[in-house]
Amino acid sequence: MIRLENVGFSYGNGQWRLKDVSFAVPAGELAIVAGANGSGKTTLLRHINGLLLPEEGRVLVDGLCTRNALREVRRRVGMVFQHADAQIVGETVSEDVAFGPENLCLPRPEIDGRVREALDAVGLAHKRHQRPHLLSGGEKRRLTIAGIMAMRPKVVVLDEPFSSLDLFGVQQVLRQILALKASGCTVLVTTHDLDKIITHADRLLLLHEGRLVAAGPPDHILPGIEQFGVREPDATRCGMPVRSWLN
Repeated sequence: MIRLENVGFSYGNGQWRLKDVSFAVPAGELAIVAGANGSGKTTLLRHINGLLLPEEGRVLVDGLCTRNALREVRRRVGMVFQHADAQIVGETVSEDVAFGPENLCLPRPEIDGRVREALDAVGLAHKRHQRPHLLSGGEKRRLTIAGIMAMRPKVVVLDEPFSSLDLFGVQQVLRQILALKASGCTVLVTTHDLDKIITHADRLLLLHEGRLVAAGPPDHILPGIEQFGVREPDATRCGMPVRSWLN
């Protein structure tokens, strides 16, 4: 579903933020992109939905190259940004979820149906008429996920979705991520805190200074991960299996 081939990108300052990055994520997988701050995680996600285009190499989503089919790629990829407030645009919860489908020029009955379905899925139907700024941090994050779900993408990428959330908020958002995967979406999540989600991951991608230094099953990548500035989960450091935060 997602393939990067020798991708390189800089912000014009002569320093590469991504360099020679290649990997593939099959349809339906949940992949974690880990790395220290400044390793290129957010830059990588923005290439997958076409917010950024590579200077070298190419990015393909569902067989489509972001350079040649940007509009179609963006229909297939939904992105949840790290700071939910920057992504919320509606005056009410329901208006915010409707924003994406409206931009797809869907008929009003179709939009209304998608909004109801997405709000039910994230447990916010009872707050459909509330102003978004009154929501908790976890509820805002779920609202942004609902807005993406209403567009029915094949791929969802989430940038640090657990940032600044308490335990209850983490559990709420984690359930929505797993629901996206269960619905058939391919999901990529960036994080520097692996404990919260690694037990559910099919694949771990490790970035260091813009380069992909490891990719594969999490059990194969976790030993030695701390040399790249990523904290290893407490359980695996002690030789124990990682438990889900939902237990």
